[in-house]
Amino acid sequence: MDDEIKVVICPRCGNEVTSSHSEYCKICGLRLYNYCTGEFISDPNGNHPDYVEYHKNDSDARFCEKCGMPTTFFQEGLLRNWQDAKNLIESNEA
Repeated sequence: MDDEIKVVICPRCGNEVTSSHSEYCKICGLRLYNYCTGEFISDPNGNHPDYVEYHKNDSDARFCEKCGMPTTFFQEGLLRNWQDAKNLIESNEA
């Protein structure tokens, strides 16, 4: 990851050639930031306008630390669910 939480190697295709201003992988089209899937923002009356806020997350985040919604990398299947990842680590340590 770089200083702005952008992955420097595409987790889908392995492409390492990205520019500093790129938002998406030029090979497979994956977004290079692990955003959450979005949090609806309510007005003071509790109404949900058509405004959704998206948060940037670390590349290993399955859920957003700000709103708890799933991340795009998790939904794309780039990250295992945490139980499977934990079991894999434990089986490799044995």
